[in-house]
Amino acid sequence: LNLHNLESHLALKYKLGYPLDLVITEQCIVKYNRIFFTLLRIKTVLQMLKQCWKDLNSSEFRRTSGDQTKKVRAI
Repeated sequence: LNLHNLESHLALKYKLGYPLDLVITEQCIVKYNRIFFTLLRIKTVLQMLKQCWKDLNSSEFRRTSGDQTKKVRAI
């Protein structure tokens, strides 16, 4: 199970009562699901970038040779 197939296994559903079903339609819930999964993907990428930044600024990485450090930082 990963983010690419998460949508096929998970969905946000909500059973609406009388007054709300006039305003919040099934189409709204489908759109909300799309927004939710898009934000979930963005959050995952953000966490990955934070981890990369943390790794690049670690003391272990700083001890590597200068040439190798320049190449990795350029990436």
